[in-house]
Amino acid sequence: MIKDQKWNLLFIEDERSMFDSDTKVFEQLFKKVDKISGREEALKLFEHNQYDIVLSDLSVEPEEVA
Repeated sequence: MIKDQKWNLLFIEDERSMFDSDTKVFEQLFKKVDKISGREEALKLFEHNQYDIVLSDLSVEPEEVA
């Protein structure tokens, strides 16, 4: 990767995420941004595209207190 070059991003989001992935910041910072939800979709895109960064925003349920 070249330092001043924009990178390709694969963003895997969770439907329970509190992060707003529709922000224009991604398009300003990265050359290509693919936003998807789900592991299977991510694997398909990863096999057919070249990404510099893979970002996963998966929410985790808190443990129940007994």
